Amino acid sequence: MILRQTSRRSLITLIKRTAFGRYINYFSRRYFSFLFEGYSSDYTKSVNGTFQQKGVRVAVLGADTATGELLSFLLKQNPIVSQIYLYGDIVVEGIAEDLRHMDTRGEVAAFYGPNGVNKAIRCADIVLLIGKDKTPLNATAEDRLRNEMDNLVMYTKACTKYAPRSLIGVCVRPISCSLPIVSDIFRGTHWYHPGRIIGCATLMQVRINAYVGHYYGLDPVSVHVPFIGGPDTDNVVPLFSRAKPLSVLTGDISPLNNFLKNWKNSASEKCNTPIMMVSAVSEAYAINQFVTTMALGLCGDDYAICTAFVRQNIIKHCRYLVTTVQFGPEGVVHNYGVPCLTKGELVEFERSIYQLKEREKMGLKVLTLTDKPPEPKIAKRMIAYKCAG
Repeated sequence: MILRQTSRRSLITLIKRTAFGRYINYFSRRYFSFLFEGYSSDYTKSVNGTFQQKGVRVAVLGADTATGELLSFLLKQNPIVSQIYLYGDIVVEGIAEDLRHMDTRGEVAAFYGPNGVNKAIRCADIVLLIGKDKTPLNATAEDRLRNEMDNLVMYTKACTKYAPRSLIGVCVRPISCSLPIVSDIFRGTHWYHPGRIIGCATLMQVRINAYVGHYYGLDPVSVHVPFIGGPDTDNVVPLFSRAKPLSVLTGDISPLNNFLKNWKNSASEKCNTPIMMVSAVSEAYAINQFVTTMALGLCGDDYAICTAFVRQNIIKHCRYLVTTVQFGPEGVVHNYGVPCLTKGELVEFERSIYQLKEREKMGLKVLTLTDKPPEPKIAKRMIAYKCAG
């Protein structure tokens, strides 16, 4: 029996060494590699036999801004991003060509013009809506929203047509107004999913962690301070009692809160700049972390957890709230809700809830005034007929 197996193996080895055997081996490898070529780049087979995504495609709408350009630079270095689609009101081909010189994984494509936004988001897994960065620091929330309104509505309507199943990352300030607008536009279609429309609250997260870390002389990477409420500076509620690796002392809560609320005044005094360029670098860094968490959820990671501004049914007074959520292949899969609060945090949280409700009303009001439906042709003909008569 052993001699038969040995002779059989030697015969197979002899056949492989011949020209005919080498041809069969080459043909089989070439055939099967061509057959599974589309699955080998972005998908991998897990232990249980299912295919999981290995890389994500990200579209940046507003890549011509300072935040968009810096974000594109960080996404090019992100190992989980396989393709980057840049879109801007002006030509962004120069940014894309410069990014192509970097020896990293991500492929970069650039689009611009009225038809470019459709091509940029058609194949994207994550679509990021970036603001213009041209609003003064001391501007009110309504003024900032009116300045961003046209692009926000155009981007959202394009997403409802060409990227209805993608994750929409809303990064247009103020997010407490822009996220209800995006959700309201999606609600008028058949593709509305509250778990796929997420407001970026990572900027406040990294800012609070950095402030607390520098205040106590700790490494900001090792500090984590959860927060709830809203994603903007004036409606955020940091939970200093749940800070890690140590809780904030009671006497230090008031100066830290004042520093968080008044950072715009101190930044404008130091920089003497009229626009929001002072936060472009930190905002791009925060959005890159936000994209990484969403991408890990799309790839099937069970620990893709971060703080985000999402639709919720925990509090009845407002529809959107910043909470800790978990991402999955379909977007948000779990909301961890509101933890136990101290008396001071509860007072701040109540004030933030009513402000979020007013911001939502203000955003929908601006949307109603901005997005007026055009008159149909029949109505125009009837008006012309009456005027002629």
